[in-house]
Amino acid sequence: IRQFKCSQQDPKVKCVSIIGNTGDGKSYTLNQVFFNGKQKFHTSSTTESCTIGVWSTLDENQRTLILDTEGRLGLSQNDNIRNRLLLKILCVSDIVIYRTKAPKLPNDMFQFLSDASNAFLKYFKKELENVMKNCRVDGPMSAMGPTLIVFHETQYTEVLRDHLQCQKTAVEQLKERFEKMNLSYDAYSSIEYVGTQTPGGESTDFRDIKAAITETLENNKIRSPRNLSVIFKVLKALNEKFNHAIPPEMPSTLPDDFFACYFKCLSSANHQKEKSPHECKERCSYNKELDNEVWKCLQCHRDGRDTIVYGKLITKGDSLVQGLLKYVWSGFVIECPYHGEIYRSRKHWYGNNEPKDVTRVEVIHIWPGEDNNRVASDVTPRKFIEMVVYAG
Repeated sequence: IRQFKCSQQDPKVKCVSIIGNTGDGKSYTLNQVFFNGKQKFHTSSTTESCTIGVWSTLDENQRTLILDTEGRLGLSQNDNIRNRLLLKILCVSDIVIYRTKAPKLPNDMFQFLSDASNAFLKYFKKELENVMKNCRVDGPMSAMGPTLIVFHETQYTEVLRDHLQCQKTAVEQLKERFEKMNLSYDAYSSIEYVGTQTPGGESTDFRDIKAAITETLENNKIRSPRNLSVIFKVLKALNEKFNHAIPPEMPSTLPDDFFACYFKCLSSANHQKEKSPHECKERCSYNKELDNEVWKCLQCHRDGRDTIVYGKLITKGDSLVQGLLKYVWSGFVIECPYHGEIYRSRKHWYGNNEPKDVTRVEVIHIWPGEDNNRVASDVTPRKFIEMVVYAG
């Protein structure tokens, strides 16, 4: 907000973002529509993308925060990270402009817009409502998604027009294309289409897209202006919530993979990631190779705690010699940090209990990359090394 150098300390604005493929003139479009051609966003005639990440500026005349995004289908080390970033930007926007210069509307445009709609309803809507509630913003601003404006520019191909014969408007033709591809667009509060045909050598006519954006900005029935600080807090909350790594080889057509941890249990191959560390509400299945079975102290369970215990040769408080003598005479021990020694395998001459009489056996999930060695707490090897060092 300080870098914008705006006249008000925390003005209320609407948010406009633009998206499209690399080289389709997204930055140039924003400069023409909002700043009468003044180069607020960097443009370049080279083949390389001139916008990396997301850049923002403020139009105080129209009280609008404008976000220029990185082009899709360009060179990137991880397309999935870029697409997730674009989805975050789109969900905080009041108006989303999809800029395309394709002769005919491509399938990947409809697929991405549908993914953005699904991500908003499934993941972003709840987070937006929480931020709005914490910021004490009046009204359910996040109940409806953004307005989608498809800005389609062609050179030889005709753009979509309202057909009187089939009685279908350009917007209805767009929605029909979504339905033919079995894609949803429920999150968008409204969809607009602006088409312009620019013969070779002529300049693009931005009057129609400028009029459509201005009319949408002036309509406050669905989306009202928000403070700049609220938009910042929303982006911060989304970045903190969805920041896990995404493998580059993961398919980029499913937004679920962008917002749910891809780690799967090695035994049951299921996972539910709402917070760290890894956890899953579904029960796991026992795997003999992984040995994903643990003992939990029965007395701790009755006291309302879950304490994992292990079968060990000696207790924590015994010396190595003393512990080994006890092991030869009485067998292995199960020790609880709260209740001490709770089991000896040969404590009596006959009639000894089983470990299941003092413990609860549970099958646990095994997450990749975590230390799953169940005998890690056995202190016998450590004490043996200490004895050797002491003797030396």
